[in-house]
Amino acid sequence: VHNTIGEENYRFFLLFLAVHVAMCMYGTYAVSVLFHGYIIDENLLNVTFFDRVSGAEIPSSYWIVFQYLFRRYMLEMGTLAMTSVMSIALGLFLSYHAWLTSRGLTTNEAFKWDQVKRWYSRELARYKDAVRKGKVVVDAPNVTKEQIDDIIVIVHPGPKPINMYNRGLVENWKE
Repeated sequence: VHNTIGEENYRFFLLFLAVHVAMCMYGTYAVSVLFHGYIIDENLLNVTFFDRVSGAEIPSSYWIVFQYLFRRYMLEMGTLAMTSVMSIALGLFLSYHAWLTSRGLTTNEAFKWDQVKRWYSRELARYKDAVRKGKVVVDAPNVTKEQIDDIIVIVHPGPKPINMYNRGLVENWKE
C-alpha cells in the first residue's frame, strides 16, 4: 500500500491480505492436485521402495511417499509447504484484522483497550476486597487531616469503559 495503514487505506490493506490469502490457498491447492495426480499416475502408494544403503525393501506408506516426493521434487514440495503455512498465517492475520474492524478498533487501540480492561478489573477487585474487609468508609466526619494523609484511598473505578467508536458490525464495516 506504499504508506502506513490508517483511515484512508485500511480497506486496501484488508483487500491486500485477502488477495494474498487467496493466492496462497490457490497455490496450495494447485500444487496438491499436481502431486495427487502424480501419486495416482505412478501408483506410488502400491509400489515397494528400496533403500540404496542397506538394500532393504520398504513397503509404501504416506510418509515414505512424502519423503520420496520431497527428495525428488524439493522445490515443488517446498513451495507446497510454504504456501500451506502462509495460507494459515495470513488467514489468521486477516481474521484478526476483520475482528478489529468489526469492533471498530485499530491494532494500537486494541492493545490499549486490553490495558484499560486489565486496569479496570484490577481496580474493581481492589475495591471489592476493600469493601469486604470494611476499609471503605462512605462518611467519616471524625477523621482528622493527619489521619487522612495516612489512609490509602480506594474508590470505585466507576462504570466499565466502553469503546465509543464501536458503532456496531454493519456500521463499522461501512466506515
